[in-house]
Amino acid sequence: AVGVPFEGLKHRVQLQVRGYTTPRLALASTLRLEGVAGLYRGFGSTLARNVPYNALHFGLYALAASALRPARLPATEALSGAAAGALTALLTTPLDLVNTRLQTQRIFTASGAAANLSGVVDAISRVAAEEGGPTALMRGAGLRAAQYAPSGLLFFCVYEAVKRRAASGGL
Repeated sequence: AVGVPFEGLKHRVQLQVRGYTTPRLALASTLRLEGVAGLYRGFGSTLARNVPYNALHFGLYALAASALRPARLPATEALSGAAAGALTALLTTPLDLVNTRLQTQRIFTASGAAANLSGVVDAISRVAAEEGGPTALMRGAGLRAAQYAPSGLLFFCVYEAVKRRAASGGL
């Protein structure tokens, strides 16, 4: 819940639409036009993305680590983390795309574009139907995987280090 306003404002600034070109302007425009509720637009779609993301992230890491451990590679945690990050990002790209659309649709509607997406299911079906089929839901997947591979690598290396430290009574 804490991150939703920041992510929504980030998306709005990334669009560079008049009135939303800086974080301060985006915050002021959102509050003026939509009220505090505008800061939480896309809360449901954020949960719809983040819950499967976290489940997949840990599950895929465990799967990759168990597959790589017999090879006794010194970088098993790093490789497993990178693979889990990239694959999780790919698998959740449609939900991320829909979340971005839901958080920013008011800006497009105000500029004359028709959006009016009512929720996650509506957004998935309309993007696929109106923008070139199911592959439209994968826009940005490669960049998302490239972003999340190193993030997963670092996250799981730190995660495993903390687990080892805690197990040895060092925390």
